Amino acid sequence: SRHGLRKEEIKALNTWDDDTALALATDVIIARALPVVGVTYLAANDSLERAAVGDVYTLTDSEMGWDGRIAIVLEVAVGGGEPTAITFGLPDPTLRNP
Repeated sequence: SRHGLRKEEIKALNTWDDDTALALATDVIIARALPVVGVTYLAANDSLERAAVGDVYTLTDSEMGWDGRIAIVLEVAVGGGEPTAITFGLPDPTLRNP
């Protein structure tokens, strides 16, 4: 609701009943609405320190096994004498359009 409503068309073969169609729609909504993984990094450069909620980045982290993963800024924590902490949400990589 924070980003408005959008129409999504779901096409499925061999769906004859409303219960199956509703189950498919629910799965698609859950998969696209919620990130699968959340990770927090401390800002190590000027670019990250200027991050804002909703910004999209690509993350490469060899320790996590990520190479160019799409990530969305969910939270930016500034202050308290600590470096800026940025929390990213990473959508499910198996989605066609994460």
